[in-house]
Amino acid sequence: MTKETIISERTKLILLILIILVLGGLIFYGFLNLFVHIQNWWWVVGVIFYFLLMAVVSFINKRFKLKVTQNIEKIILCPIIILKYILDIAKPAVYVLMSFFYMIMVSFIVPLSILIGLNLLFNWGFNSATMLFVALALGSILSVYLSKIMQSLICKIPPLNQGEHKFQLLGKDLAMYILHPRNLSFLFFLLYFIYLSVSGFIYLQFNGFLLNKEIDTAILRAFLVFIACTNMVSKSREVDMQAKGLLKRMLFLMFIHDDN
Repeated sequence: MTKETIISERTKLILLILIILVLGGLIFYGFLNLFVHIQNWWWVVGVIFYFLLMAVVSFINKRFKLKVTQNIEKIILCPIIILKYILDIAKPAVYVLMSFFYMIMVSFIVPLSILIGLNLLFNWGFNSATMLFVALALGSILSVYLSKIMQSLICKIPPLNQGEHKFQLLGKDLAMYILHPRNLSFLFFLLYFIYLSVSGFIYLQFNGFLLNKEIDTAILRAFLVFIACTNMVSKSREVDMQAKGLLKRMLFLMFIHDDN
């Protein structure tokens, strides 16, 4: 009974997190889409008129303190208050998306850019599939197993490098929690699993490729490298546990001699 309650509570929490992120993402996408596609200047005129009206009513209210102007000011402020609550809902999703964007930029895009530059400079002859393979394999490994270095670099990018307000500190804390190595490792395995499942089905069923042969092969090889690195790191902990015993045996062999 207790186990079922725990699982049920965990499921509810996961669903709540997903709802918050989906709602926030939709709100963020809606505002972004609105700003991109606004081509009518009447929107701009309306916004300017709204703020001018709000400033005039606020000035009259402070100067004369009339009950009528107080009520008008409350009515005028209603859209601002509603908008504030809507943006508050979008904050977690914005910080999560921003965290992933910075992680991709630092761990994947920067090494890929360096590789492209070196390839052009020294004429190594790497093709696009090879560079994609290196970028995916190296980026996933850097994100998970050199996470402290990656996180320190990400924390230098605005607004994560600012901590003047409480919500900025909370946003930074959320970003670092999202970019925890265990979370990123699970995310990479999930993404690889989805992509390889779909591409494998398409290959076996239709004898085709999800994108093309080179890209599908590069992603598969990058996943194999990531698995190998994960297993190597896991096994290295067992080796570390035996390091003292190994050193002890080496020292015995060096300094202990038979009396005969």
